[in-house]
Amino acid sequence: MILHSLLRNILTTMKEECQKYAAVDTNNLISKTVHMSHRLTTVIICFYMAAALCYAIGTLTHHSFNAIPSRGLLLKMDLPFETNRWLIYELVIIIQCFYQISGAFMYGIFSALLLMLVLHLGCQIDIMCQILLKAPYTNEEKLRFFVSRHQEIIIFSERIEQFFTYIALSQLVINTLIICGLGYIIVITLSASNETSMLIKCVLFCISICLEAFIYSFVGEYLSAKSKLIGDTAYEFLWYNLHPNKSRMLIPVILRSQKGFTFTCGKFAKLSMESFTSVSSLFCIS
Repeated sequence: MILHSLLRNILTTMKEECQKYAAVDTNNLISKTVHMSHRLTTVIICFYMAAALCYAIGTLTHHSFNAIPSRGLLLKMDLPFETNRWLIYELVIIIQCFYQISGAFMYGIFSALLLMLVLHLGCQIDIMCQILLKAPYTNEEKLRFFVSRHQEIIIFSERIEQFFTYIALSQLVINTLIICGLGYIIVITLSASNETSMLIKCVLFCISICLEAFIYSFVGEYLSAKSKLIGDTAYEFLWYNLHPNKSRMLIPVILRSQKGFTFTCGKFAKLSMESFTSVSSLFCIS
């Protein structure tokens, strides 16, 4: 229930921000981000489902082209009835295939949702920075807007971190183990002959696992870059022409931007592209 209410709060805030700041979005960043998010989320979900489908096809063709063809299942199951009979076997295969594709769809939804939320956060940061840079240096109202908006963005990023941190931990641990196992299987498959079906089953599935690790690592790197952008924008503002009482409002913003927005797995390891290269190196080693 806590995660459900947190996700609902995140999506509600996202909708309200798009409606509230559309009027000041002179460069149409919101609409551009929406179109890009739609395309990326569609590609990610379709790729996950295609990987699950290729895994199913590779498993079935592997059983068909064996020296002794057999009716193997997609998932190893000990069922209380005979599955080799016609119609029963087809029904079991359809159910297992649906289970795998629906599971891949849910994994794709989580990865696509995280990417969509972070792109929205980056869009709001860009709008906030543009408003400050285009404002006259004597405009105290725009300066106060920048400071208060920065606090709102910090709260929004912390909610995203709170919702996805343990999901990222479980996914990255599982993905690391799967990548090691798949790397070992692919090496054995390449050294064997007549194992094309096994290669089809493993390669695309391995790419989808690496894609998921890349998305989580990219999110951490993207948030760090956007936090640096806030600090640079605050410093590039003509604060030295302001009254000292006004320019002091930018000091907490600059100090907070140096800390950065962090995206962690389990609140103990910061995710970045360096994390992705570490996970990818395990595949090369295996």
